[in-house]
Amino acid sequence: MEQEESKVTRVVREAVVKTAEKGEDVKTKVGEITREAVKKALEKTEPTKEKVEAIAKDAMKGVIHGAQEAKVKATELTKEAAQGIVEGTKQVGTKTVFEGWNNNKCS
Repeated sequence: MEQEESKVTRVVREAVVKTAEKGEDVKTKVGEITREAVKKALEKTEPTKEKVEAIAKDAMKGVIHGAQEAKVKATELTKEAAQGIVEGTKQVGTKTVFEGWNNNKCS
């Protein structure tokens, strides 16, 4: 049985597909799309760690599904999408699991 798509996933997926259909550069727009979707979703809820993680995951699912529908390589969009997710959460005043990635030095 297939799980129902979340509102965040649907909004992001549809925005990615529409951007591609308009002939716009999806790679440059995906950060803006995810930022706004995450920001709006977090403004409507109490941003607990679990909810922030769930919304971030749903936004990334939307990017991947939208890229598949638009026949764009999802791997080209994930970095910009992650940055959009981080920016959206920062604008609402919460922290994400992604924030540590930019500050940690990996060897």
